[in-house]
Amino acid sequence: MIVSVNFSTKQLLESLFEFIKARAADPAHAANANTIADFVDSFMVVEIKRLSLKDEDHEEEIEFPDELIYQPLIDAKAKMDKIFEESLKKINITPAPTTDPGLAASTPTTQAPAAPPVAPPAPTSKPRNGNGHKSQKVRSMLDGEKDFIRSEFLRVNGQIADDACVEMKKSSAIAAEVAIFQVTGFVSYLHRKVAEGDLTVNDLPAYLTFLQGHRGLWMTYNSPKYEEMRRRAALRSAPAQVTASVATPSMFNGPKFASIPRR
Repeated sequence: MIVSVNFSTKQLLESLFEFIKARAADPAHAANANTIADFVDSFMVVEIKRLSLKDEDHEEEIEFPDELIYQPLIDAKAKMDKIFEESLKKINITPAPTTDPGLAASTPTTQAPAAPPVAPPAPTSKPRNGNGHKSQKVRSMLDGEKDFIRSEFLRVNGQIADDACVEMKKSSAIAAEVAIFQVTGFVSYLHRKVAEGDLTVNDLPAYLTFLQGHRGLWMTYNSPKYEEMRRRAALRSAPAQVTASVATPSMFNGPKFASIPRR
């Protein structure tokens, strides 16, 4: 099964920045300190500031192996069969034979030799598409399609009904080649943006009541990770709290990263 997930480009870039900052402090990169600093100042700092004004979506496909879905069912069936068999043994009940006993008695002792097995035809090879699974995705959603879903999300205060994504998919604002999982994936992304504090609904108490009826969404919103992200978002939105610099002088003993210029 292939699922399309939308990520925040700003968060991905910030994660990369933290990784580069940690690696830059390693003595193995002492000779590359100036190169790393130039890359961060000339590209990453500029991109992070730009995305702070208007974040962008990064769409990625994630494949879930079929074994994750079917193997637990197979294991559960095997356990139930064993329990059932042991229960019959305890009460001295023998399972009914799978064939009619009279049929065996009437079967002649000599039988015609069985026909030799016919080997199945060799499967024709087909070119693999990515990981070999057929993807329902034809193209990424356009900005206009995402804006339509976002407006519908905010119109109902984020309280998306179970069949709302299907109705949005039927709208003329969404092209026919856009798969339903792309619509549901973007709705999940909008819920995540609310949890991060980057998207605001009109009636937050009503929205939180709605989340309590959806265990996964409620656990995400209440997680310490997203509580911290909402706290940071609130600090960013406060007029007196302006981030002076993305990089810190204590990153490593070498060249210092410049502060982000204010606009």
